[in-house]
Amino acid sequence: MLNLDKLLINYMDSPSGVEREPVIGWKLSSDRRNVTQHSYRIRISESPSFDECVFDSGEVVSDESAHVRPKAGLKSIKRYYIRAEVTDDAGEKAAGNSSFITAYMDNTEWAGEFITAEQEADKDESFGTLLRKEFYIDSLPQAAYFVGTAHGLYIPYLNGRKIGGDVLAPGWTSYNKHLLYQVYDISGELLPGANALGVSLGAGWYKGKMSYNLNRNHYGTRTAFGGCIILDYAGGRRVVIGSDASWLAQSDPVLRDIRRRDLRRAAGAAGLEQARLRRFRVVSGRDRRAGCLRARAHARQGDPDHRLLHAAPDDHAARRNRARLWAESLRLVPLQNRIRAARRQGRHALFRDA
Repeated sequence: MLNLDKLLINYMDSPSGVEREPVIGWKLSSDRRNVTQHSYRIRISESPSFDECVFDSGEVVSDESAHVRPKAGLKSIKRYYIRAEVTDDAGEKAAGNSSFITAYMDNTEWAGEFITAEQEADKDESFGTLLRKEFYIDSLPQAAYFVGTAHGLYIPYLNGRKIGGDVLAPGWTSYNKHLLYQVYDISGELLPGANALGVSLGAGWYKGKMSYNLNRNHYGTRTAFGGCIILDYAGGRRVVIGSDASWLAQSDPVLRDIRRRDLRRAAGAAGLEQARLRRFRVVSGRDRRAGCLRARAHARQGDPDHRLLHAAPDDHAARRNRARLWAESLRLVPLQNRIRAARRQGRHALFRDA
């Protein structure tokens, strides 16, 4: 008996955040010896019933079972269902199903401003910020997705429950050159009527303390969040609720570098589900070029996927600071000091690589 045991997309099980045409592969098993694949057929559809397919390879005579690249013309932020059917050299057939969620196929489609409640005067502080947006829906959509990223670290919540399984999102990158974002399916988390989206935002690597000398503000001086909720209704209608200046903010019980918490305020902040969240400060809008974004794909359990951004011009001081940090990380500063001291004393220094 022929079995299709595993169907992977981009080497992952049901990934979310696929930003290009996916790479498909599968693993076969059989109770017979010397079984080889004769042909395969791949179908991709917006429906699990595969009534209408956006891609159908037809029967392809090939023993290829990895790195198969269908040209499907996929849409942004949408779940697709995929089915692989395989026939072996004895005519036995096996099939397997999976699904994946696309990211933005074009970064210019990014929805949501980068918003921050911090001021320039807060650059030497690493306190957290809670952001909140309430929205109302008349009826439940067919599908719903959350897309988010941050300058810093962020944890998203919907109606008091954490979205996804990621930690330390969006991940450490060279933020001035590319910024990762996450895509999650939240179809089962919405309620008819009032809903609340919350974000816990922290300094992280973006502006928090880093390196041996605990310098901060390596990439910027203010944390920020950018993202949206996308609602897909019957008939192709799509509603986007993005981050903007209408969001509300208040200080988070996380006091410093996401390690210390003020337990006197923690209970009222958990999940941001309480309507009693005070109007602390209205979040101000913040621009960010969409060309900098990259989706970070994650598997079904909550791993991540993202998109490439254009590099912002570096200033001379920033380049010097990065070079100094690199030298310190390689422990070259003590060596440099010894060489300088030897030169001042008119001596030659010989150092051998250990």
